[in-house]
Amino acid sequence: MADSPYLMYEEPDEAHLEMLAAKAVAEYNNNPHAFTEEQGSQLAYMAANLGLDFKPESKALKKFFFNLVNTATLGAARGLGFEGPKETGEE
Repeated sequence: MADSPYLMYEEPDEAHLEMLAAKAVAEYNNNPHAFTEEQGSQLAYMAANLGLDFKPESKALKKFFFNLVNTATLGAARGLGFEGPKETGEE
């Protein structure tokens, strides 16, 4: 049993964790639709802490239509408690 590979597991070092985070951020940058909002937010947080280039999914079109409806209703959309779409990682 002493030769079992499960007993030889070591915690990854900081450099390995940073490499994994950089890989995950790069995957997000290439295809943000493959991630949930929560995963995107977590990656944004990690990227900010590690100084990595994080490109949040653009929601410009959704924001445009929300602002159009909100303007057309003289602000009623916000008055009813609706909030416009936020970029991933935007708090």
